[in-house]
Amino acid sequence: MSVSGFWRRWLISTATLFGLMWVLLALLDTGPRPGKLLLLVTFATAVAALVTVGLVSDGPDWNVYPVQSTTPAGQDHRLAMYTRVITGHLDARLPDPGLRDRFAALADRRLRQRHGVGLHDTEAADLLGEATCRILTGPVRRLTRDEIERCVREIEEL
Repeated sequence: MSVSGFWRRWLISTATLFGLMWVLLALLDTGPRPGKLLLLVTFATAVAALVTVGLVSDGPDWNVYPVQSTTPAGQDHRLAMYTRVITGHLDARLPDPGLRDRFAALADRRLRQRHGVGLHDTEAADLLGEATCRILTGPVRRLTRDEIERCVREIEEL
C-alpha cells in the first residue's frame, strides 16, 4: 500500500462520512454545524486510520537468508566449526577457555561412554595421560599446536 494511496482513501472516506452525516442530521432537522461536524468526522477517521496502520504493518522482515554457505561444499559443518575454534584460539590475543572447555567436554563424554569414569576422576589420568589431563583440567592458558594435537590424539584413542 503506497502512502499517497492511503491518504487519498482517507480523504475520500472522510469526505464521504462527512457528507453522509450532514445529510442524516439535515433529514432529522437537528441544525448541524459544519465546522464542529467536520472536526468530529476528521477525528474519528484519523483514529480509525491510526488503528489500521498499527494493525496492518508492513514492517521489516527480520529473517536473514545466507547467500552462500559458511562451509565449502562437501565439508562437514562440525569439522568447520572446530577448525574455526582452533584457528581463533591460536590467533587470539588473550587466552580463551573455549577450546580447552570443548576438549574437556569431549573427553569427559568419551570417558563416560567408553570407560564409565569422568574427566575429574583419578582413573582419567591413566586413560588420557597425565599431560593431557593437566591441560584439560588446569588453568586457562593458550595451548600450543603440539598440546592441541596431543589432546585430539588422546581423545581419539579413548
